[in-house]
Amino acid sequence: INSIPFKSFVLKNKNYSKIPDYAFKNFRIINLDLSNNHIQKITNKSFNFLFNLITLTLTKNLLIALEPDSFRFLSNLTYLNLDQNKIESVKENAFRGLKNLNQIDLSVNSIKKIEKFAFIDLGKIFFLTIDSQMIENIEPFAFYGLE
Repeated sequence: INSIPFKSFVLKNKNYSKIPDYAFKNFRIINLDLSNNHIQKITNKSFNFLFNLITLTLTKNLLIALEPDSFRFLSNLTYLNLDQNKIESVKENAFRGLKNLNQIDLSVNSIKKIEKFAFIDLGKIFFLTIDSQMIENIEPFAFYGLE
């Protein structure tokens, strides 16, 4: 099956509660906007095959935690917006593989814990926004990998 090219794919305000594994397998997308939904969890297979993705917007969802390798196959991603979710913890290796990420917004969440190596591979980051949080625990090496 040939892939379907889209520059931007907007799925806002659709009341989606989850992203099925391999949901975007046959799509070539540069910008993906899934904001204003009810997405509670993303897995390490949610965004597989989106090799060309540059911008991912998941703002105003119900994400609780960022699991390891959630974005692993998005190596060309430069902008990730996760603001206004319910994120309570940023797990180890949550952002592994995002070697080209320039900007990430985690503001207005409920982050209480940031595990070690949570921000690994983010050597090109320019803006990391984590304001409006109630952080209680930042493990040693939580920000390892940021330059």
